[in-house]
Amino acid sequence: MLRLGSIELGERPAVAIAIQQAEAPQALRDAAPDAIVELRIDALDAPTPTAAADFAKHYVGFPVLATIRHADEGGGWKGCEAERLACFKAVLPHVDAVDVEIAVGSIAEDVVATARKAG
Repeated sequence: MLRLGSIELGERPAVAIAIQQAEAPQALRDAAPDAIVELRIDALDAPTPTAAADFAKHYVGFPVLATIRHADEGGGWKGCEAERLACFKAVLPHVDAVDVEIAVGSIAEDVVATARKAG
């Protein structure tokens, strides 16, 4: 069975709570104790690799998915692809999964390869 952090996927519907700024971890636990936390890195005020990693570290103990959706794909990312790749690489040690569109092309392969190496 596929797992995302402590959540076993497929057994029952999973709830993901998308957050765009730091929220109190206890408030998330109280609202949805079995939820997946989706970090919308693309919505940060200053989405740098350091800010992305710090955002992810705030949710240790949760099953965490990181998303950095480009503005062309309906997200908030307006930087270059090299910067977006750097943000993905910065969060990978601190999350259970990343959401990257295959259509991204230029960085998708690098994100997938880095994620696989991270485990």
